[in-house]
Amino acid sequence: MEERQITNGEEKKELEKVLTDYLKIVGQKVSQENVLQFLNIAKAYNLNPFKREIYLIPYGNQANIIVGYEVYLKRAERSGKLAGWRVWTEGSIEKGDLKAIIEIKRKDWEEPFRHEVYFKEYYRKTPIWEEKPITMIKKVAIAQGFRLCFPEELGGLPYTAEEIEV
Repeated sequence: MEERQITNGEEKKELEKVLTDYLKIVGQKVSQENVLQFLNIAKAYNLNPFKREIYLIPYGNQANIIVGYEVYLKRAERSGKLAGWRVWTEGSIEKGDLKAIIEIKRKDWEEPFRHEVYFKEYYRKTPIWEEKPITMIKKVAIAQGFRLCFPEELGGLPYTAEEIEV
């Protein structure tokens, strides 16, 4: 299903209703400043929390605004410049050299873009990182790689949960 850009007042009202409904769920736990920031980012980038594109995660009296890594994939694909990508890991946790590498091919670049991230820089002692360390470090590589490779399309989007402490 293709994402739609907000182009008219009716669609803007629809997004505002979606955001308001979402904030009823989490909004009472965060400051008005966080709510406004979340609304502005969601509207500016046409992100829908019920499609798991953007989240407002309260912690204490603060909040993090994060996006799902799939947003990066969708936006890169929608640009028409994505020619393919792959992500893999090398090394091991035991040796302390585990890293994830992403290679992205763009139709308008001669050479593929390559980026790597190191497990020891992002690992957090949480259940999901303990259970799925390979998946988690790959998600960091995907998010960072796509942001770096598609700055026009993805610049300014919030980070993913895997990249920051939530």
